[in-house]
Amino acid sequence: PRLARSASAYVQSAVAKSGSTGSLTATFTSPPSPGNLVAVAVSTWRSGSPYLAQIASVTDNQGNTYEQAAMQVYSWGENAYLYVYYAKNIVYSSGSFSVTVNLLGTGNEATVMIEEISGVDTLVPLDQWTAANVSANMSSPTTITTPDVTTSYGGEFFFLAESQSQTASSTPQSPFQKRQAVDNAATNIPLMIADMTSDATTTNARVVLTFSTSARNGASSILVVFRKVGVTVGYL
Repeated sequence: PRLARSASAYVQSAVAKSGSTGSLTATFTSPPSPGNLVAVAVSTWRSGSPYLAQIASVTDNQGNTYEQAAMQVYSWGENAYLYVYYAKNIVYSSGSFSVTVNLLGTGNEATVMIEEISGVDTLVPLDQWTAANVSANMSSPTTITTPDVTTSYGGEFFFLAESQSQTASSTPQSPFQKRQAVDNAATNIPLMIADMTSDATTTNARVVLTFSTSARNGASSILVVFRKVGVTVGYL
């Protein structure tokens, strides 16, 4: 049997953004540790042909494989996307560690955030996910609340990604800790990531949006739960 170890934990994060792109790369400041997990949050937007803002692939320069954990389509006209991908049990040899997100077309607004997480199961890390969307004509402030998730074990890692189509300050509820945020929608599609490790088996995520514009055309949040080391299904 696999023995329980210390709780999962945040290590580091990085961000990349562009107002017009078909590919975007984010690079960690420090080399990640082999065996850890890398979570990737991506927000994209495109007017006119929104399907071109969808993700074609997620790769890195160390040869790891990325899987999609969740995706949401939101905003008036359904032309904004929010994704979470992850690579489990990563390998790292030398040099920088960069994650590249390739989109189906060029000329898209895109923001990419990457986060290294330690203490996550290396075989089947993804426990579950949930999401919440808010429609157009939101008040300010607006609170986005995901449905509850119920886990089987304490100490799991909760990764939160949130995006909205207009400029707003995004504030996650405690005990979630904000790690990165791009708020200004004038040149980039906004994105915020936050996380927590919790012994609670039932929880949700709340994000308060305070807008600085009168146009408030939609927002979305995704909560992904990763199992800690020692609780792989089938190995208990």
